[in-house]
Amino acid sequence: MNRTLLISLFIFFITVSCEQREGNPVGACLHHYEDPILAIESVNDANSGEQISEITITDVRIDSVSQKVSSLVQESSNNVAVEDSSIVCKPPCGFGTKAGQYQFTVQASSYKDTTISKENVAYKNFDGGCPSSNSGSTTITFELQSSDQ
Repeated sequence: MNRTLLISLFIFFITVSCEQREGNPVGACLHHYEDPILAIESVNDANSGEQISEITITDVRIDSVSQKVSSLVQESSNNVAVEDSSIVCKPPCGFGTKAGQYQFTVQASSYKDTTISKENVAYKNFDGGCPSSNSGSTTITFELQSSDQ
């Protein structure tokens, strides 16, 4: 084969692999996270059952490895903000994209600090192809004890 034909075939295959698909821009194939991997549906007072409107999450570990909270709050996160080295969450809220065992400390005004552990945090759905995506959060609900008890 001559050099011109090889270069033409190379350019053709590059163009075909990066062509526009389903309204997505031309370029490399991307992966999208449609949801956070961990969704906190609600946090309630252990005695009254009342919903707690805001919690602070610190000391996040995934598979026993400490995480920077800034890396856990991404485009797919909802109702969360990073403040210093913590995540402020207004349930329902969600964060993270990495699968594994999650462990973190939850704080709320007038409540005892509580360590929460959740095994097998993973997305429910994977849609392969180009682009690919994950969706379907692992959900949790938990209660906090009042600090005056």
